[in-house]
Amino acid sequence: MGQFVVGEDLRGNSFELLKTAAAWARAFGKKMLTLHGERLADTSSLDGALVHFDPEAFESYSEKILKANDRTMKEELEELENTEGLEVAYESRPGNGADVLLEEARTGDAELLLLGYNPKRTLRELFLGTVTEELIHKSPSSLMIVKNDHAVTPQNIMVAYDFSHHCDQALEWAQILNDKFKCKVHLVNVVPCYYQGYQSDEVARGELSQKIEELIGENIHQFEDKLLAKQKELERAGIDIVASTILDKKGSVSDKLVEYINQEEIDLVLMGSHMRGKIKELFLGSVASALIKKSPCSILVAK
Repeated sequence: MGQFVVGEDLRGNSFELLKTAAAWARAFGKKMLTLHGERLADTSSLDGALVHFDPEAFESYSEKILKANDRTMKEELEELENTEGLEVAYESRPGNGADVLLEEARTGDAELLLLGYNPKRTLRELFLGTVTEELIHKSPSSLMIVKNDHAVTPQNIMVAYDFSHHCDQALEWAQILNDKFKCKVHLVNVVPCYYQGYQSDEVARGELSQKIEELIGENIHQFEDKLLAKQKELERAGIDIVASTILDKKGSVSDKLVEYINQEEIDLVLMGSHMRGKIKELFLGSVASALIKKSPCSILVAK
């Protein structure tokens, strides 16, 4: 049957996340599992000497922490409305959040991971990454980063599309969401055409700039034709869709996408994950990671 798994951090800011997860679980007919990773109950995160000195005391200590966490999650879930008939489970497990969620995604039947978003990153997270970033790289399941309650019943969704098979996975999600929520789909392709000459008035008036503009114009038409073909294909499948090709001359695909999100009042963005390694991303960056930070709405990364 599958289930939707919610990553709970117990920081008291999970209401919109849980509300969205519950609405989606009901719409899809899925079980909702809320999971928390508790480092303080994990032997690997504590001084080994302390654990082995009195293992019975540590076991009792861990059990009390996990039970307290379970009570907190139960109380949060009880605050939700309209959960009647929805199968809900919750559990706090030893380990850090990313490891606990990854284990469930790999060994369970998680069809979607749902996470909250904390814009305040510690210095340690800045260098080592966050739970969200780790899951984008490693999770076999699609994941959604919930930023507000606009995605509870999304009416306007955007697919950030670059013609890769990763984005085709995002389109599959768009078709499913159209069936569930009857939403309008915005298919957006941003074409990066940045070079330093765009920043110089002197060069912009030159012959070189004119030639480059002509080449860009020819390529844009090719992208527009390909996007139009995809639009017609989805229209034949009964999807209410609009397609847009946007030229980026400033070197930031994510900024162009955010402009579109604000302009069209998008409720949810769908995008594919190119699964870059951490070292490669350190130098090249990631549109997905940048958009997660900048977007005013929730993001679903399709796998």
